[in-house]
Amino acid sequence: MATVSIPRKPPIDSDPASEKYTTYDFANNADRERAVAEIRSVTSNGSFISRSLLMISNNGLSKKFETITGEDGLTFGVKDFTSGGVFPLLQLINQQNPEAIETAFGSFTPNVLDRKFLDANTSKHDDHGLIAIREFRKGLDQILCDRAWHGAQLQRYRMESVETSLAAFNKREFRTEFSLAAMIGPANSFGPGSESTGTGMIGRLDKAKALVGSNDEGQIMRAFVRAYALRDADESRQAATERLVKVGFGDASGNLPSQDDLSHSGRRVLLLFQIFPLKGQRPFTELGNFVLAPDEGSDQFTDG
Repeated sequence: MATVSIPRKPPIDSDPASEKYTTYDFANNADRERAVAEIRSVTSNGSFISRSLLMISNNGLSKKFETITGEDGLTFGVKDFTSGGVFPLLQLINQQNPEAIETAFGSFTPNVLDRKFLDANTSKHDDHGLIAIREFRKGLDQILCDRAWHGAQLQRYRMESVETSLAAFNKREFRTEFSLAAMIGPANSFGPGSESTGTGMIGRLDKAKALVGSNDEGQIMRAFVRAYALRDADESRQAATERLVKVGFGDASGNLPSQDDLSHSGRRVLLLFQIFPLKGQRPFTELGNFVLAPDEGSDQFTDG
């Protein structure tokens, strides 16, 4: 198999070194525009899961199949996978085509298929951990730049962020697309979590329920979405974020704020209101699938 890569800035073989964290960005606009177009193509059918990915990826502008950064030790791919997402994705690809992993990672292959090695070299500190290992970084680059594994990335997004949210949604007997989409955002950011540990998306959902003292879906979602939107809003963005929540839920008139006025979580909530508007709320029926070309693999859910 031939190796696949794209020009990056800085080059992928340059070790991470940044005041914040290193982004191995596209070196030319043509590749960037193609990458955005690929996200919009796989989500072009209007299914629920496609629209959820448009929300997560900011319509392809913030997250792409080829994304690699040193944020939190490693952030990559179409959903901002972190270091914990490396093994499941590479294991899935290895099950489908071992030669692809060997071609990308060469003599480093045994390490990337060894969960203990990956765990031992994982860090949550920017530009540390797996992103700092050149052999790993260059191999991951080849996997992410290969269109054949778009479907594998989408399978992992479905399993890690969407299916887990759907299980919690069904358990609570929620009904609307808005609620499920609102849950997918925090699940993608923090993981699904659990009731027993009070962590992740589920922990935040339970806190919202306790705050309102009700099982009412609408009341829980108001508290849940507001808390998520405000979680990383600094003082300069708090007023815009409060306006976002009030206008989005119909408690105030006027226009929604722009993305420039909001923090990361606020921007995601803005996209939630835009893509899954509360007006004329649609009941959730099914996840649906993505639209993949023959050379992009399959998006059908596979528990590897």
